[in-house]
Amino acid sequence: MTTAEGAKQPPRRPMSWHRRAGLPIRIWMVVLIAIGLTHWTIPESRWLLVHVFTIGLVANSILLWSQTLAERFLGYHLPDERRPLQLGRIYTLNVGLIITMVGMLTAAWQVTLVGAVLIGGVVAWHAVAMTQLILQAQTARAERGEGPAENALNAWFFVASAALLPFGAGFGVAMAYGFADPQQAGYLLTHQALNILGFLGLAAAGVLMLMFPRLLGATGPALDARRRPYALVVLLDGIAVICAGALTDLPALAAAGVAVYLAGWLIVVVPFVPILLHRPPDSYASASITAALAWLLGSLLTYLVMLLNGPFETDRLSILSVWFLGGFAAQLLFGVMSHLLPTMMGGGPVTAAGLAQMNRWWLWRVLVINGGLLLWLLPLGSWVKVALSSLVMLGFILFLPIMILSARAAMKVRRSLQAGSAGSPAAGRSGAVAGSPLPTASAR
Repeated sequence: MTTAEGAKQPPRRPMSWHRRAGLPIRIWMVVLIAIGLTHWTIPESRWLLVHVFTIGLVANSILLWSQTLAERFLGYHLPDERRPLQLGRIYTLNVGLIITMVGMLTAAWQVTLVGAVLIGGVVAWHAVAMTQLILQAQTARAERGEGPAENALNAWFFVASAALLPFGAGFGVAMAYGFADPQQAGYLLTHQALNILGFLGLAAAGVLMLMFPRLLGATGPALDARRRPYALVVLLDGIAVICAGALTDLPALAAAGVAVYLAGWLIVVVPFVPILLHRPPDSYASASITAALAWLLGSLLTYLVMLLNGPFETDRLSILSVWFLGGFAAQLLFGVMSHLLPTMMGGGPVTAAGLAQMNRWWLWRVLVINGGLLLWLLPLGSWVKVALSSLVMLGFILFLPIMILSARAAMKVRRSLQAGSAGSPAAGRSGAVAGSPLPTASAR
């Protein structure tokens, strides 16, 4: 949303809902670090690490930022009195995650089922709310005599993303109950396809086709608006074919689905290549997102080869979780947040101060994370892998203190500007718009 529009408005009030909505993300970030540092003492630590990250960080971030960015794409902002309902969804999601964790740690799949139903129900509710937002925005623009917003289609990526997670959660519960391979492996592949490739992947595609070119310094989206529907359709078709192959024990069919899904991402990514060649990444956000996309494409190619050359086995399919989550999801999440968070603090020098802090040691962080992940894939000794994973975790953990420093720097500049411009109608203006890598809504 926006920061204060002028000196007459309280500078903190418009952002208060956004800070409250982001609180669970910060809490789960600390929990994730604690689990990572003590994982050898915790039962089901691998499951906890994966799901605290995917639900605690990724799902919370998607529910928060998809709403914020969809409003931006549509040029239609919800009134403040509607925010409590949005906050209620986010907090209920976290209650569901806690219940699911209790179920897994106590080996009570019935409790896990309750938590998963709660998580799936909240995200389905979010999909309905996003659909309502799009329809309300279209109606409001029509009443003003305006055409559909140019980037309105990108909001539908968020609807499709949220619509898939409830089904993925269901297959997660089936896995918790426990089956023998190849059925268990088929459920795992379906779970991964719906949650990682669907819930996360579709949301990422919807954001990056608009955000990434501008982050690199381009003046507009790399992908023409008329071609964006093809990307969404191809990605959804790929996910559907993967699930069909997984549930019918047909690895070749699942591999075909991965190929289709990869083609969908190529529609999104290929237009980025000329921009990257002309303007190489020069910040943590742009470098981290570039690395995330490289890991995604490499993981999909590896997945394709793996499915073509072997049966469904849980151990084989689980290996790629590190690639998708560490290489793609984590770097994408922290890269996007590294740019969006400062732009939400205010425009101009406020955003510049926040971004300057976010880019602390950016090259070292990117090299350590990606170098460590690549070396971890080699057949090295267990202690070497522990050391590498610790180094990679350090690269990710640094995001938390750097985020705090960024927020403090931005707030310091904003307070200074407001103090020096007291009574000026321009004080604090521009909020999330100025300095943002995302385009404002405009009619087609």
